[in-house]
Amino acid sequence: MFSAKMQDSKILKGMIDAVSAIIDETYFVADEKGLNLTAMDESHICLMSMSLPKDLFDGGYECKAQVKLGINLEDMTKIMKRAGASDAIEFKHQKESEKFQVQMKGRGTRTFSLRLVDIDAEKIPPSAELDVKFDAKVTLDVDILDQAIKDAEIYQDTLEVQINKEGVKFSAEGEVGDIEYQLDQDHLEAADIQKGGRGVFSLSFLKNILKISAITDKVTLNIAENAPLKFEFEIENPNNQAKGKVTYFLAPRVEEEESYQSD
Repeated sequence: MFSAKMQDSKILKGMIDAVSAIIDETYFVADEKGLNLTAMDESHICLMSMSLPKDLFDGGYECKAQVKLGINLEDMTKIMKRAGASDAIEFKHQKESEKFQVQMKGRGTRTFSLRLVDIDAEKIPPSAELDVKFDAKVTLDVDILDQAIKDAEIYQDTLEVQINKEGVKFSAEGEVGDIEYQLDQDHLEAADIQKGGRGVFSLSFLKNILKISAITDKVTLNIAENAPLKFEFEIENPNNQAKGKVTYFLAPRVEEEESYQSD
């Protein structure tokens, strides 16, 4: 049997909403240490992982043997939206059952069931990490990244991210003009910059990644030349200060180079 209960519905609602913005189905993998998932979007542009240690579930956690639960996230999101702000949420699965249960306790108890699905093995990446050596790592307020994305939307459907010893620069350029948003290291929460790195990234994916900002206010960016941009978000349960983690790897947009042929 698997059971995981959290007193604050906001955390689990925010996590499911963020995951479903990137992928449509995945396996929840539960074991004695906690609940985890690893998934990649269909275009193979964004890899994400979520790790929720058992201590994050302040209402109790039970799982004696590993279980893999295939979840349709579109349907799961519809269920989670039914949770009230003061509801406690419990995930449950009985051994050998073909259904996953979401129980909400507030004014009474509501129990939703969701039939488990089989997922194509190709949709599940073999690892939650990529073998990348990052040259720079900075931590900043999520609001700063959100502002940079909204600035860039005026001009382009991509955002250039550049990190070097001077700090962080977000920029975008279009037919009507351009935007540069410069942050020196004094505006960062933390910085470990060995050498510079830059990349151009899809705004649509960036906006979906930032859906996690509903339940966290800091982001750590890891960058290297010609490599995915790594996002790390820490999720804290305010009731017991236990922490979980959500990680994304976003592939850079391939920049088209103009070629000229001489007559």
